Amino acid sequence: FPINILANGDVTDIFPIFRIKSFKNIDIKNTEYTISYDLEYWWEDYRLIDLMKPLFEQQEGNISTLIEDTRNELGDDFNENTFITGWWCELTFDEFYDENLFLWHPEIEFVNIVKNDLENREINIAFHYNIYGDDYEEFYITIKDEGIATFTTKFNLKAFPFDSHILDFTYADTKSSVSAVEITYDNYATLPINDKIKSKILEWNVPGDFAEYESIKYYDKYDYEYDGIKTFFKIERNSSYYLFKVIAPITLILIVCWSVFWLRTEQIESRLTVSIVCLLTLIAYNFVIDENIPKLAYLTAMDQIILSSYFFASVSTILSIYLASLNDKHDVRLIKFEKQIRLVAPIIY
Repeated sequence: FPINILANGDVTDIFPIFRIKSFKNIDIKNTEYTISYDLEYWWEDYRLIDLMKPLFEQQEGNISTLIEDTRNELGDDFNENTFITGWWCELTFDEFYDENLFLWHPEIEFVNIVKNDLENREINIAFHYNIYGDDYEEFYITIKDEGIATFTTKFNLKAFPFDSHILDFTYADTKSSVSAVEITYDNYATLPINDKIKSKILEWNVPGDFAEYESIKYYDKYDYEYDGIKTFFKIERNSSYYLFKVIAPITLILIVCWSVFWLRTEQIESRLTVSIVCLLTLIAYNFVIDENIPKLAYLTAMDQIILSSYFFASVSTILSIYLASLNDKHDVRLIKFEKQIRLVAPIIY
């Protein structure tokens, strides 16, 4: 059955279930994140019952007889939902293709994927034929895709290091258009973000316990439309590291830099030495920050803190020179001006 449109003209409903086994890495600098995942999706194809039923009865016996035997065995416990019997078979994708089974199946792929580790990827296909108490038969097929993959999305780092981001995993059937396939979100198939997963996301906090879902339309480079699902959840950076190991030292360096105004004005060499050394130290901190984020066309919150620190460190050097010149001229404004600087500058910063 190569055609996925059912006999009554309806499209085929695909039900995906996406799970994250573990996080391998979140690389904000390269806007990538790597996970170990499990993507399972299933669909019903009742056309196959007409092929399966004669083969099943040939081997296992008449279905009506099996139902009646189960009814007699269970008595009052028997009802229309009672499972009677069935067949189940699982193949790897290589085995499936080796069997030359000309059977249509969807191909759900991640559309925001960067790299899939093919060595660690395993895809299996399973066939389920079940019979229930009211003579109801079902035939559904499940594909299970497990592996390690790297994804990408757009990160807004303007608030860095107090930033938060949305990690999303978007998948669609890139084989069949929306006129033939509809991917349906199963309300019972939630994606839990448990403590085990959260503990592996170093440097980040996950405020929620479940991911969110939304239906999307995916368009390929030829502008063909496909049905898909986006699974996403929010992560927040644990900013304690930057508060205590970056921002606090920068503030301390700036305090040392502005302490020169408690030295005598005549000690211009000492003032300049302290302020310039502090300025160079601040510049070194900028290189530390650049290692953690990409080169951006806009300023982050950390950039603004460092640039303002540059400015105040530079101003202390310039003012030291200016105050030294006032001292040489015996300007009476010198003492008043220095007192104002000691009070006003930290407040402005």
